Amino acid sequence: MRFAPDGSGVLRAFADGRATFLPARGSAEERELARCTAPIAALALGAEGERLALGLEDGRVQVLRLPAGDEALTLRAHGAGIAALAFTRD
Repeated sequence: MRFAPDGSGVLRAFADGRATFLPARGSAEERELARCTAPIAALALGAEGERLALGLEDGRVQVLRLPAGDEALTLRAHGAGIAALAFTRD
């Protein structure tokens, strides 16, 4: 779970492969950003809030463009699951 940098809500990831955005205020419903084929074990949010990286238990990293949630990139990191992710400022 990560808070959106602008405080607008929370990004959540689940073992069933779903990544969602839950608005902080108002009556807006939770929005699904992705449905992966493997469980999500880690997530990282870019500093500007424009990218979301999902670390999957099958060793892939999926990067989404926000707010749309469309896939920007998928990386095959290694054979083991991804336990942690981070973006650098540069």
